[in-house]
Amino acid sequence: MAITLTNSDSLIEDDVTPVSDITSTIYSYYHPGGSSLLVVEVSVIGGAAVALVTFNGNTLTIAEQQTNSDREASIWFLQNPEEVSGDLVVETRGDSYGRRIAVASYSGTKTTGDVINTTTYYNYDVSEGNGLEITPTVDGCLIFDGIVCGDSADIAGFETVIYADDGGTFNGGMLGGCQYYIQPTAATKSMDWIWSGESEAVHVLVAFEPEPEPVANNNQFLLFFN
Repeated sequence: MAITLTNSDSLIEDDVTPVSDITSTIYSYYHPGGSSLLVVEVSVIGGAAVALVTFNGNTLTIAEQQTNSDREASIWFLQNPEEVSGDLVVETRGDSYGRRIAVASYSGTKTTGDVINTTTYYNYDVSEGNGLEITPTVDGCLIFDGIVCGDSADIAGFETVIYADDGGTFNGGMLGGCQYYIQPTAATKSMDWIWSGESEAVHVLVAFEPEPEPVANNNQFLLFFN
């Protein structure tokens, strides 16, 4: 079964001075019927870490969470949530200047067993962007990524972008981005971003598996004789 995006949203928050222990909310996000996976990406700068993500009161699971200097990127997921309009709540611990949140719903993902195929991450200290490769082991995986960096401007992704924000009212600004790609085959895929200026960045990737195709029996049967 092919994986398909059914809904998405994002939230951008900035603070002139650092704030501590923030709760960020995307109100009344609609997870459509027939959708089998809810995925959330969170980018934070300033030293804070994401401690908890919930949707409609249900706790999401960490798929990947990494830091580089004072910035963090993480991906969280909830398998088989019910159709509902509910609040997406992200709780951070520690000081932060800015937060970027993406949420997306998909149909066609694996509904039983482990939906995660593979994960990876990389910490950059370079200018003008980079790409990160991931190699799923089954065909048709959803590759979901998130990136955060600072002291730069004009970030852009090359796949289906949920958000790419180069705002920020604090010193140096903040870049954050989230994009996804449905990889047709079990082969290596590079998820690329480009930004202007030199900045430390952290980039996380997760590959989620599709629902396996049913095995056809072609109405075959066996006869056994004594």
